[in-house]
Amino acid sequence: MKRYLTTKDVCDLLGCSSQTLWRRVNARSFPPPTYPGKPNKWLADVVTEYEAALTQKTLKGMPLMRAERFLEKNKESGLETLLVTNDGKGSWLK
Repeated sequence: MKRYLTTKDVCDLLGCSSQTLWRRVNARSFPPPTYPGKPNKWLADVVTEYEAALTQKTLKGMPLMRAERFLEKNKESGLETLLVTNDGKGSWLK
């Protein structure tokens, strides 16, 4: 069964206000609701993909040890991230 998130759920997950969320939607930096209306609903998978892309973007260019600490602190998110080091080798971190 597919899981859906309301605007409040998405805001809680991303740590932003509903106004910030809608700014991102209007700027096309966050996907619009899967089912617009009252309440707006996003597929949980869509939000998870956005979080993964945001995490990957955040980690890009970050020193290896700092990135590893960041991922350790955020283990609960359940996202797996491929961390690529400067020598081109990568390792999967959870």
